[in-house]
Amino acid sequence: NCWKTRTGSSELSTLTALAEQQPFRFLVTSARGLVRRLVPPAPLAAASRQLVLGQSIDLEELTATLVAAGYVRHAVVEDPGGLAVRGGLLDVWPPDADSPVRVELSGDVVAGLRHFDAESQRTGRTIERIWLPPVSEILLDRAARERAGAELRALCDAANVPSGKTRRLLEDLIDGHSLFGAEGYLPACHPLVTLWEYLPERALF
Repeated sequence: NCWKTRTGSSELSTLTALAEQQPFRFLVTSARGLVRRLVPPAPLAAASRQLVLGQSIDLEELTATLVAAGYVRHAVVEDPGGLAVRGGLLDVWPPDADSPVRVELSGDVVAGLRHFDAESQRTGRTIERIWLPPVSEILLDRAARERAGAELRALCDAANVPSGKTRRLLEDLIDGHSLFGAEGYLPACHPLVTLWEYLPERALF
């Protein structure tokens, strides 16, 4: 595989692949990219999911996991990072994919995986597996929630931010993850690292 850093979701997918220690031949980035502060690898690896034909899943748990990873639930999937649940069907569009995938369930078992056209909703070719990396860098387990809450309360207190605004900020960021520019609050959520932390010890530069 060849991974190339790009902006937005594609870059996050690349980081997730590195966090999972997926094999790659080379990585193209810039000097600025090497020193940029990033979310640590562990939360990205923990937030990604892979579905395989014949696999048993808990649809409710999977949906909650994807929403926590930044996927947005809609009635119909039309854009990358979206998902929709209709009966025994899960439609999901991975952020690094060219088209969405329809997951067909028979009970709790993945019975079918098919790409489909977002406009016509017609299914196409069958695949055997689908990789679902996170869409957002705001990935908060219990420890990260506590850290973010404490850090942001302290900063808001120091800046004399009204308690009502502080409460809304915490609700939007920690509970909803929907705050515009939420990535700017990453230092409050995780001890950030650089790209060096993602790379194998034997990597050549």
